[in-house]
Amino acid sequence: MVAETMRARRKWILLLIGGIIMGTVVWNLTREREPFFEGKPLSWWILPHDGYPPNYNMEVEEPISRAVGALGTNTIPCLLKWIAYAPPPEWRSKIGDRVAKLPRTLGSEKVAWWFDGMRGCALSQGAVDAFRVLGSAAAPAAPELIRIAENADSEMAQFQARSALVHIGEPTTPALLAAYSRAVETNRTMIAICLNEIWNISTNGPDHGFITNFFIHPDALVRQGATNFTLSHAPELLTNAPPR
Repeated sequence: MVAETMRARRKWILLLIGGIIMGTVVWNLTREREPFFEGKPLSWWILPHDGYPPNYNMEVEEPISRAVGALGTNTIPCLLKWIAYAPPPEWRSKIGDRVAKLPRTLGSEKVAWWFDGMRGCALSQGAVDAFRVLGSAAAPAAPELIRIAENADSEMAQFQARSALVHIGEPTTPALLAAYSRAVETNRTMIAICLNEIWNISTNGPDHGFITNFFIHPDALVRQGATNFTLSHAPELLTNAPPR
């Protein structure tokens, strides 16, 4: 009985060590090329450094502000990739839980972050904060963020993309209106939420001047989106809209 227990324990130890090695190899092979700030990659500045699992708060961490503020729009490709992160399957999370219990000297902490998805979640949240730092300068990312918000399999990715769009603000409006004009009903609801948050529009008090400006936008999809959105949320504006 004791011998069987010892064999089972050795089996689990070997599996965990093998998992650490495999996770380390995969992590290194799949690492994206990142911009560097003060000798460290962007992810170093994005990830929390207060242990495992990470803790979150509602404020943008000072390291994120410093790094993203310095690197600017060069961060956007990485941020979009991290925003689109999907949580891992359950089996991988279970391995991560076991790996996290091993001594840190074995390098288990970082590998556990990869297996159980905490690293990806932390990067995703950090990417949202980074878009808050970039603000309107990140407007070129709007079409890809809309695509993620509409089509990602992960609900977390959809939510994070919507949050990023709101942080970018008014410069995303033409892209959102164009998407609204061609979206199915469920996606229209999502886009309307973004627009309402960005403009602080409600059916009782829309920003009249701002929305009517898009009735004469040069892009036909934007004009159509503005008209359709207004029909649903502020139809009284259409009687005062400037001619196309």
